Amino acid sequence: MSHGRFLRIALDHARAAVAGGGYPIAAIIVNARGDVVGTGLNTVQVTGDPTAHAEVSAIRGAGPYLLAHARSEALTLYTTCEPCVMCLGAILKAEIAALVWAVGDRRGSATKLLAGGGWLVNSWDALTIHAEPDAEVAREMRELEREWDRQRLVS
Repeated sequence: MSHGRFLRIALDHARAAVAGGGYPIAAIIVNARGDVVGTGLNTVQVTGDPTAHAEVSAIRGAGPYLLAHARSEALTLYTTCEPCVMCLGAILKAEIAALVWAVGDRRGSATKLLAGGGWLVNSWDALTIHAEPDAEVAREMRELEREWDRQRLVS
């Protein structure tokens, strides 16, 4: 599976989030066959819900599928930005096998915080992580974040 292909799908969702007034973070969950089984947008700004992160939304949307297949299929969550601690915990609890993000979090890294800390160590060892595997998608995502920041300064 091409990480770039799925990161680009997530990036397209992030662009749609910005167009709708939301923050430019989106996530998709993909099964081993390459089918998108869940999508989510960061709607914190729109809903006023601080837990309405893209990764959590994708997990909620794919909930029934995850419950039926997470242990028997290698599911991958693609997100436009490195997940926070809350989202990383949800990803681990959902038993998603792999995590791929386009850009590291500018505000703090969940992986750096948890690395070596012993927190959820058994689950942590079972999660494969690919950080910023597609330079072009990462560049476009950083541009989208800067555009969103500029829009907020103007409004």
